[in-house]
Amino acid sequence: MLRPPLPELFAVALILLSPAVFAQKEAAPTRQAKVAIEQQVPNRSLDLTQIESLPGLPAATVMGDAVCSSDGSIFEQVYGVADKPEVAFFPVIYSVSEQREVKKISLPMPKGYKQLVLGSFFPAESRVVGLIEASQPTDSATPLRNGELAVFLATADRDGDRQRIVRLDLAFEPMKAALFESGEFLVLGNDRANMKPVLAIVHEDGTLDRILDLDTRTYDESHDLDRIYERRTADSNTSALRRLMIGALSAAEFIPWGKEVLLVQRGSKLPVYRFDDSGELGAVTIKPPDGFLLDAILGSSEKDTWVVSTKGANSFEKVATGGVVENAPQHLFEVNPRTGEVIDQLSVKGPQPGQVSCAADGRLAAIYYGLPQQANVPVQLGYASAPRYGRSD
Repeated sequence: MLRPPLPELFAVALILLSPAVFAQKEAAPTRQAKVAIEQQVPNRSLDLTQIESLPGLPAATVMGDAVCSSDGSIFEQVYGVADKPEVAFFPVIYSVSEQREVKKISLPMPKGYKQLVLGSFFPAESRVVGLIEASQPTDSATPLRNGELAVFLATADRDGDRQRIVRLDLAFEPMKAALFESGEFLVLGNDRANMKPVLAIVHEDGTLDRILDLDTRTYDESHDLDRIYERRTADSNTSALRRLMIGALSAAEFIPWGKEVLLVQRGSKLPVYRFDDSGELGAVTIKPPDGFLLDAILGSSEKDTWVVSTKGANSFEKVATGGVVENAPQHLFEVNPRTGEVIDQLSVKGPQPGQVSCAADGRLAAIYYGLPQQANVPVQLGYASAPRYGRSD
């Protein structure tokens, strides 16, 4: 697998959780954008200002994107903590249940490599899976050509037990993975020969079951992806296409929705695909207000409507060119999962919209640094939640 590690993608994927930044800055939309949204959809306000402490969760300074399971547990990827100056290349993973129980989740690690990167993480109902990219072998037992990666699927139960790791040897570059309760995997990757996305069902032992039919024309025809990963002056056609495909697939996410898995292509208006272990169940095109691109769908149960996070194209473009977007304006919308129609906007008090990570059981939940409730008390990383069906403004 000849895709070298991309440290710039790793760096911009991290969220810098500075309490001072979050206490002093607020991701508010411009007046024009706010008026435009209000003219298109109704607004509902949710209060997430009441923070509960989480004993067992470290005071993190650098965290990856939080992932929510369909039962409402939030999985945090911690790369740096307050009492240590360095930032790790591989995160420590913690789960936080709706009952505020904190657990440290251990994944089995490949042996014989100096560098490991967590390419994706997905929580199924009873197990979790991490796609791990390994490079820089330490001995001849794990040979790799220059720039080559070894890719593994590491699984464990939700307590970190029953660990298993398998190496993938597929005819495409695997980049994201999800896990069904049957034990089979859903793997998204890149066809190196044609620079096309590939979606496959993979057995528990890492062998290919079958390639699924994914309409790759939607990637070819996406003006949003073209704009974000635009051609550079020295690019050949192959280099431009490769950067677009690697960038787009690196940004793609698998999201749990009950027993189903959603494929979300961040930075686009591409359809959201639904899967179970039998294959594709359908696709839904979300219709956000003008000027917004899909950033995420929050994990939830199949009884819940979708909560969709959006950002403007400029934020995606800046990240794709190596920039860092601090407190980029984001918006949350409730969406009908069958039609893709926006129901209303969810305005949250307390965290930034991008810090809200869970929408299970008819609630929104976030783990963030909240303002202290009393004077002379330091800010703390805590848990807040609120019913999703509040008053309309």
